[in-house]
Amino acid sequence: MAESRNYRNAKRGEAAVSVQLYEMEHSPYCIRIAQALAALGVSHESKIVPNWDRSEIIRLTQGEYYQVSLLVHEGKAVYESSSDSIDIACYID
Repeated sequence: MAESRNYRNAKRGEAAVSVQLYEMEHSPYCIRIAQALAALGVSHESKIVPNWDRSEIIRLTQGEYYQVSLLVHEGKAVYESSSDSIDIACYID
């Protein structure tokens, strides 16, 4: 899916990284991604998505995706390609 980026550079302060995690509160899918970002030392902005309004996710993915988790890194949307994929985890690793 997405080209892998090395977030560890941001941890060392070598590059400023803009990361937003669109998530629903208490979602086990989102919690795992947030924990992975924390383990890597990557600060991110958490954006809570209400269950009844996913228009922001649809806009960011140009209609290709409507679920959470959605990671936006430097303007690029990264999301899962199937129900059992680990695309976001691979991207942040």
